[in-house]
Amino acid sequence: MESILASLPPELAIVALAALPVIELRGAVPLGLALGLHPAWVYLLAVVGNMLPIPFVYQLLIPVRRYLSASPGMHRFVDRYLNQVLHRSASVAKYGFWGLVVFVGVPLPGTGAWTGAIAASLLGMRFRPAMVALTAGTMLAGIVMLVLWFVGKLMGQGLLVP
Repeated sequence: MESILASLPPELAIVALAALPVIELRGAVPLGLALGLHPAWVYLLAVVGNMLPIPFVYQLLIPVRRYLSASPGMHRFVDRYLNQVLHRSASVAKYGFWGLVVFVGVPLPGTGAWTGAIAASLLGMRFRPAMVALTAGTMLAGIVMLVLWFVGKLMGQGLLVP
């Protein structure tokens, strides 16, 4: 994976990394900043990259779930994973749109646009409001990552003491 990303232009590497599940924007922002790109450009590339696969994740979850559930071995794995997503996304079920924004916007393990899209689809949220909430949450997560990066940089330089 590292050699593939290294062979890409920096901007494309950021978009590609942000589009991957688990890593998403949380890995793409630090990469772009470490490569010396302008923070606003990194933010834009990471948000766009993170959101590229999300409409497909939302729309294809139910058909893919049906297909995989037909396989006895995959049925248990798929159901266990989706139940974990629903458990982690209880705030989405409780607070709807704003719950989804916060769920995606707080950059913690197990949250993010991919998991948020899966939760929104499973909970039956309408497509357009779900996409707006997922985009807003992704933008919020990007801002949080930029702030964390700069705070870490200041602390590393001894300019900010914890």
